[in-house]
Amino acid sequence: LPYGSVAEAFQGPIRQLLGKPEAELCRWRDDLRQALDPNGALMVALIPELKSIIGEQPPVPDVPSPAAKDRFHLALRRLIGVFARPEHPLALFLDDLQWLDGATLDLLEDVFAQPDLQHLLLVGAYRDNEVDAAHPLMCKLAKIRERGAAVQEIVLAPLNQEDLAQLIADALRVEVDPHRVRTRC
Repeated sequence: LPYGSVAEAFQGPIRQLLGKPEAELCRWRDDLRQALDPNGALMVALIPELKSIIGEQPPVPDVPSPAAKDRFHLALRRLIGVFARPEHPLALFLDDLQWLDGATLDLLEDVFAQPDLQHLLLVGAYRDNEVDAAHPLMCKLAKIRERGAAVQEIVLAPLNQEDLAQLIADALRVEVDPHRVRTRC
């Protein structure tokens, strides 16, 4: 779904707001309404939980497709800006970037091209065995780098037997017996 991974990434922060005391929630509500006015309905359509915070929003007028896309990107950048502040930086994780649709890739390029979002850390994961240099994700990452955004790549190697045993032991809260970890030759 277009923008589905972005909507999913925002569900956590929105749900955290819903658990805050009313006085604190009221400050967030005011900030969100101010930032999203007059395009709140676009963000409520993307993230339905947002309606529980900012309430019912008036419909947005129809505009031609390029203007609608720009308006949507602006509304999403303003939503991000509410959460990504010096006193409250925002970290978002997007998984399976190799499967992102074109609209979401365009949105990511737009977000990273804007100088007003300085307190945002976006962590994305993708399977490098599923992309090549011509893949839309790789092309978009190249454009984002060209625009001056800081993009750091970390290539992860497969876990070895000892690391996997430790991971499982940590999850089960038990000690690893190094004599029982078997390795394949």
